[in-house]
Amino acid sequence: MKKILACLLAVLLLALALGCSSGDDKNDPNLGVYTAKTAEYSGITLNVDQFFEKGFTIELKSGGKCKLIADGESANGKWTLDGTKFHVEGGGIECDGTLENGVMSIDYDGVVFNLINEAYAAPAAQAPAPALR
Repeated sequence: MKKILACLLAVLLLALALGCSSGDDKNDPNLGVYTAKTAEYSGITLNVDQFFEKGFTIELKSGGKCKLIADGESANGKWTLDGTKFHVEGGGIECDGTLENGVMSIDYDGVVFNLINEAYAAPAAQAPAPALR
């Protein structure tokens, strides 16, 4: 009986270690395409098409990579997230902002762009581990 419990515990610990690996972020719920909807400047909110006729998107990819597309022009970049503090750079721009629950706000030269990931799905809550007796 002790050998079975020891084997089960070892398998459980291995599964937890693999599941918590920081190298695999493909299941990151923040990945995906964020489309700019509005832009705010000096207290005025405008539709983003008044800044970018063909739109503005940021696609967050695994490994901290991203693709920025503004008015049909694309550039590759990098992104980081620390809590809800978001940073992106690429294509000659560098912006800070926030990212939470599929909603991104970034400040570029005093204009705050609000982007939404329509496909965002919040991660499922994990059930608590059963108590061992």
